[in-house]
Amino acid sequence: MLAIFNRQKFYWIALVLFGLSLVAPAAFESKYGIAKACTQGGWDYGYMLFLVGPFGPFLGQVGWFANPAMLASVLLRRRKAIAIMLALLAILFIVITSFSFTTMWNDVAGNPICRLGIGYYLWLLSSIALLGAIIISKPGTPADPPVPACSRRHSKDNGIHRDVDRSSV
Repeated sequence: MLAIFNRQKFYWIALVLFGLSLVAPAAFESKYGIAKACTQGGWDYGYMLFLVGPFGPFLGQVGWFANPAMLASVLLRRRKAIAIMLALLAILFIVITSFSFTTMWNDVAGNPICRLGIGYYLWLLSSIALLGAIIISKPGTPADPPVPACSRRHSKDNGIHRDVDRSSV
């Protein structure tokens, strides 16, 4: 298999994209509470939306729940079918967000969301990279095997492997 399709790289790419999505502008919010005033307003960054996301269902917004779905897909990566379904569910939630996230609530009636920013698209790409990592992993194997602190050496006397600490060699 080509080195570019290494599942560990895909997991790291997904993690970096998710981190970047938190610090990037994700949604442009109108300042005056009317959609026609989209020339004046401000950007909401990904971390702000991440923090208020659990309250989204009160406004019919379910996009934030892509985050726990992505986390669950990573934790359940040994069960490939379940992990793929969770990653697809996360992508679905994120795509639904582009249609359903129309208002950012405030103390009056809410400000309309005029457009989505790069943070939204980085979030979407991170979930796609996560799905890619899960798809190319073998079923029943961890996606990121732990890095061994010691090397394996073959024992000549009984044909078994034993752990040998590198510092003592």
